[in-house]
Order: sequence, then structure tokens, then C-alpha cells
Amino acid sequence: MSSQTKLAYGTMEWFRMVGETMCQAALDSHLPSDVNYSLVEHFVDGDEWSDGLFEGYRFEIAGGKPMFRLGARPGEVADLILRVRRDASRAMHKLHGHHPEFMATIEKFTDSDDFVVVQGNLADLFELLGPIHDVIVDKTA
Repeated sequence: MSSQTKLAYGTMEWFRMVGETMCQAALDSHLPSDVNYSLVEHFVDGDEWSDGLFEGYRFEIAGGKPMFRLGARPGEVADLILRVRRDASRAMHKLHGHHPEFMATIEKFTDSDDFVVVQGNLADLFELLGPIHDVIVDKTA
């Protein structure tokens, strides 16, 4: 994908781009081989894609090596588990992390249960991969 290409939010191609972006950020970070981390983001109002996998993804670092799977299973276990509604996620993917309304938007959706951190801490993800949110926003139409 060229740096100019923007993908429609929420499509399979968009989710694939999210995974590729996260994996590349992990590779660029040259993580040590003892790093293990997992994230599941499940869109609770998303469609079932296949074989019990619903709209969302699983990102994992095992032995310092990243991997990504399209689709999330309800009840899946990970270090960071996010349950989000499409509208909340879409609103957040319109704003860069430094945008003055970004934190207020997250707080609004967290307060309304449209964005729920079931387990873990978002800061851990950013510590591992850096400002990936902004890179994903830049690639989102």
C-alpha cells in the first residue's frame, strides 16, 4: 500500500492494514525475544465473519515476534482486551492522539460503555509500539 492510500474504515482491508501496521511497528521496535504480549479488540456490534470469528482482531507478540489474526472470539483471553462499538471506534479513528478532542472522545465513549477496557492498560500497547494510532488514522478514509 502506498503512503497515499486510505482505506475505508471497518472493511476487511482496513482491519488487515491495522494488523500490518501493528506488526511493522513491533518489528521496527526490535523487541527483545523475551517480550510476550497479546491484544484482542472485539467490535461488540460487529458482524460474524466466519467460524465464530467476529469483527475485530487479535494481535500478539510471542518471543519478540509479532503476529496478527483477523477476527476476534467473544471471551478470548489476552493481556489487553477491548470491547468497542463501531461508532465509538470510528469517532476515535478520525482524530490523531494529539488532537484536543481525542481524550475527551475516549472518555465520552468509556463513560457510555461504548469503549470498554475489559482487561489491561492501553498505555502498555503504546509503550511497546509507539504512536501507532496516528499512523492508522493517516491510512483511514
